[in-house]
Amino acid sequence: MTKKVMFLILCCIFTTAGIFAQAPIRTFGVMKLLEYTPKNEEYVRYITGRIRNDGTKSYSVIATFGLYRNGVKLGETSDTISRLAPGEVWRFKAPIFDDDAKQVTLDSVDYF
Repeated sequence: MTKKVMFLILCCIFTTAGIFAQAPIRTFGVMKLLEYTPKNEEYVRYITGRIRNDGTKSYSVIATFGLYRNGVKLGETSDTISRLAPGEVWRFKAPIFDDDAKQVTLDSVDYF
């Protein structure tokens, strides 16, 4: 079985296992979350997506996600970028190491 076919099978399993579908656009001050979705690479799951800086200054940005199973919070994952310039779009990738995590929520997008 090729890696591409295996990846597609894993994506289907991961998505139907209830993690989440694509999230709606949300705004956090001058940061706009354009999308986030689950991804599988080899043996690790990720939350990937895009955030755009709609402000007039550069910022450091942290995207933090809560990991849940049956409504119980198991932990968090996050990704960070040290400088996101005005108008730039950041493609983030936050790893999910907890195999028990079945739901994900966006907890915060902080910038400074």
